[in-house]
Amino acid sequence: MQYAAYQLQEPFIYLRGGYTKLDKPWMQEKRTLQGFELLLPTHHAVYTRQQEMAHIVRPGEMLLLRPDLPREGYRCSDKGTCFYWLRFRSTQPVRYVSSEELAEENEKRAERQTRRSGKFSDEHEALYIPMAGQLAQRNRAFALADHLLRTAGQHSCARRAEPYLLTALLVDLAAQTTHVAITQKSDRFSPQQGLVEALQQFLQANLPCELAPKRLCEQFHYSYDYMARLFKRHTGLSLGQYLLQERLRRAEELLTQTDDSVKNIARSVGFCDERYFMRQFKQAHKLTPTVYRREAGIPSDQIIKESQC
Repeated sequence: MQYAAYQLQEPFIYLRGGYTKLDKPWMQEKRTLQGFELLLPTHHAVYTRQQEMAHIVRPGEMLLLRPDLPREGYRCSDKGTCFYWLRFRSTQPVRYVSSEELAEENEKRAERQTRRSGKFSDEHEALYIPMAGQLAQRNRAFALADHLLRTAGQHSCARRAEPYLLTALLVDLAAQTTHVAITQKSDRFSPQQGLVEALQQFLQANLPCELAPKRLCEQFHYSYDYMARLFKRHTGLSLGQYLLQERLRRAEELLTQTDDSVKNIARSVGFCDERYFMRQFKQAHKLTPTVYRREAGIPSDQIIKESQC
């Protein structure tokens, strides 16, 4: 995982933002912005890519896109997807640090605090905002984002609070994601965990593709056996089991949100054999795909066709 490190001498500058509700499938256009962009989905997932890293941002997760680098969608977000988007810039230089570097900086800061023994220091605290992460209290983040947007739509006097409301949200996001990280295994900040997370994102973004060991080796520059052992140790699943899990999860979404045929859905998520897909789906859900779709009871006006993408 990577973090944006910022010395909190001054607040961030809010540029613009909004809360988007999709009334049809939508894919983010390719563009390069001068500021950061924060994405906070509340319903369904947003699919975006930057620096050839594909991201699936689900409700309860956050994604921070870097300035001055191209970003674009790589798959349509479904009708009914809702998300906050906030664009801002920094007034101080921003460094990008890895999980391992963050752990080292935290250790050094703890040592300095121990030497000072509680004495006052004018050293500015560094804020480490994750570029992507899971939120411990999503509703609190949504409330802060909503408050910022409401303030931004008011008169000029109220808008003076924008930089402070934005900075308060970013501080809260940093605290929430740090809380999630430190309550998990201590190797969360290891390079190995970063590789596992990158493998997960790569597999999620390439569900229709065959799991080719050669392609993984070319993408990550490690041997397939090493990546397979590492992935199993951290997740409890083999690479093939994780890919199957994610394919079935995506198939669930398509069954309940589109009227595409079971055969087409199976192919779109990576199953060449429809019967094999049906067996795997029934084994996981105790229902056939057709019965699962019927029992989900999705109103017809909320069903969309994949061809609309």
